[in-house]
Amino acid sequence: MPGLRSWLDVVWVVWLAWIFDAINNLGEVRQGLAETHGRELLDLERALHLAPEHALNTWVAAHHALTEVVVFWYTNAHGTVTFGLIAWLWWRRPELLPPLRAALIAVNLAGLAVFWTWPVAPPRMLQNPQFLDLAALVRGESPHWPPGAVSLDANQLSAFPSLHIAWAVWSTIVLFRLSNRRPVRALAVLHPLVTGFAVMSTANHYLADGVAGGVLAAVAVVIADRTWSRRPGPGTLTPSGVGRSHPAEPHGFR
Repeated sequence: MPGLRSWLDVVWVVWLAWIFDAINNLGEVRQGLAETHGRELLDLERALHLAPEHALNTWVAAHHALTEVVVFWYTNAHGTVTFGLIAWLWWRRPELLPPLRAALIAVNLAGLAVFWTWPVAPPRMLQNPQFLDLAALVRGESPHWPPGAVSLDANQLSAFPSLHIAWAVWSTIVLFRLSNRRPVRALAVLHPLVTGFAVMSTANHYLADGVAGGVLAAVAVVIADRTWSRRPGPGTLTPSGVGRSHPAEPHGFR
């Protein structure tokens, strides 16, 4: 039923772009608990000597032009790249879309479950050490987050896992499936790395958030691949190789 499938594709894109945030905002705003969890994550990273967030935040803040670029990337790149690839898959490579679509939906559902049950405040809300909210500074907003200052927006307390990184890793996998060209794949690998730099340097995520988001996306894709590999018909993924599908030769994106 092509008509029904087209409407379902519209629904899941609307879910990603708007409904997800609307549902997340229905969650209870537990700022104190979220800040405690944020400090616990940061303390864990420090114990492991893997806490680059404050150093990156301070360094980027000292370079105005770089701050503008990083904030622009943080605000726009994850959505632009992800939705652009969804459109390309839908238009040119629909046989690849079903498992990738399922994986991305699963990533967001898992993220929503964590956000509601284990809220985590981003580094920009912590006081020790003091992080700079670079996005707020660029937009001319108040960068301060005193207790109770969070507007009725549960997304403010949804740092873990990082869906910015999860979407970026998903996009990397998609690009690997669309093209075997080295320049394309090099850009694909750079995308989550640059996104990771942006989310940490703007004090919106911890390193742990990014790692969790990347692992979440990879696991979701593997599970979706294995599920679809058991389904007969065109576009069935082979169980022996991630990224291979039928027809074997890609078209429209090389």
